[in-house]
Amino acid sequence: MTIKNTYFPVESETVEWKQSLGEWKEIVETCAAFATSQGGVIYIGVSPKGEGVGVQIGQHSLEELANKIKVNTDPPQFPTIKVEGSEQSTLIKIQIDENPVKPSWAFGRPIKRVGRTNQCLRREEAHRLLEVTTGRSWDSLPCSRFTADDVDKMAVRNYLERAGMKLTTPFKDLIANSRLSTHAPGYCNAVVLLFGKIPQRIFISADLKCARFKGTEAIDFLDEQTYEGPLLSQLDNALAFVSRNTHQAYKITGKPEREIVPEYPEEAVREAIINALSRPESRPESRPESRPESGVSVRMLQALVVGAKSRGELASVLGHKGVSGAVKKSVSSLLEQGLMAFTLPNKPQSRLQKYRLTDKGRAVLAGSQ
Repeated sequence: MTIKNTYFPVESETVEWKQSLGEWKEIVETCAAFATSQGGVIYIGVSPKGEGVGVQIGQHSLEELANKIKVNTDPPQFPTIKVEGSEQSTLIKIQIDENPVKPSWAFGRPIKRVGRTNQCLRREEAHRLLEVTTGRSWDSLPCSRFTADDVDKMAVRNYLERAGMKLTTPFKDLIANSRLSTHAPGYCNAVVLLFGKIPQRIFISADLKCARFKGTEAIDFLDEQTYEGPLLSQLDNALAFVSRNTHQAYKITGKPEREIVPEYPEEAVREAIINALSRPESRPESRPESRPESGVSVRMLQALVVGAKSRGELASVLGHKGVSGAVKKSVSSLLEQGLMAFTLPNKPQSRLQKYRLTDKGRAVLAGSQ
């Protein structure tokens, strides 16, 4: 078989071309998108113009690709992978079937196919699809990766105290009484979020970002924190964040104690935070590469326009005294999205390492202005 003379169906809702295995992240996304839709085929070794260029594969290339697809999709996808051509110029054909349970997720995001593109589903649409295909909500689905060893005893105690239940209540009774049990073995997603030691190890977007910024635009941050852990812990931390970043007044009532009057009604603040916490399993409503995730990421990209910078220099631009966890997280996210890159790609841990703006990052930054 001659790859160059092969006809390939045009890209569509069921067909995608990829030039190399280096685009494995996009391949994984497309697998999830096809599984959510009506299935499809990915051709690897095809140029953007539709020309067969072939790829070189090693001894374990196909096994590694299959593993990346399985590990980074949920439910795990096991597509059919076939090869055609010579060892030096191979065409890889990946066949993905429609998944009966929808949506399918890739890298923690629910993905669907729209025309020739992959799009991240809105939270409401993802929930609707899930309930239509399974008859159950996301939080009631079993989580096979969570075990009894992952349960945080302090989170359980905190929950029991707030619920007015006996602290000696067995965990299985708590689950049953709270209607958090599942017919399948193990625990459901809601248990992971409420009682997991580190839920973010399983659901990477189940954290809460709080920020106070100057003015009405998210540009100059005065305070910023990202809270992880169980949901009730995130709620407490977020309430404390709001408290220390807002004013309080004292009201003289004639009583010995002065009445503290917060700048914003406490119940309204609590309700707003709870509403934010009600969507921990969802990702931003756009493709991961369509725009930076936060104002911090935008400012990082803007800083790189004038030249490469180290992680410490990026932290300084953001007004941080040191390289905080938020800075590290934003750097990792921008690298993963291909919006910035290492200046020393072969030495990622080098003390001389800096970060440069990519063409993709420049284009995204232009679109965010």
